[in-house]
Amino acid sequence: FDGRLRTPRLRPAILPGITRALVLSLARDAGLDVAETDIEAGALTTADELWITSSTREIFAVTQLDGQPVGTGAPGPIYHRLRAALEAYHG
Repeated sequence: FDGRLRTPRLRPAILPGITRALVLSLARDAGLDVAETDIEAGALTTADELWITSSTREIFAVTQLDGQPVGTGAPGPIYHRLRAALEAYHG
């Protein structure tokens, strides 16, 4: 949201995940404003970018939500920064 990375707080429905932790660490190292906070489902429709992290895809841009484009409908600049940071991390 507005160039700030927000992610839900860990709770039983949110797995801590190694990839999630790595992406958050790389985001902080890149100087991004990162916060774990409560996010209402309805707020997702106003996000500039959305991603999912997983061990198989690492970071995956969500470009549509409920049939509507997220942001511009294409992976955004912060996604691309973090994708590049992940590639550099893996060398």
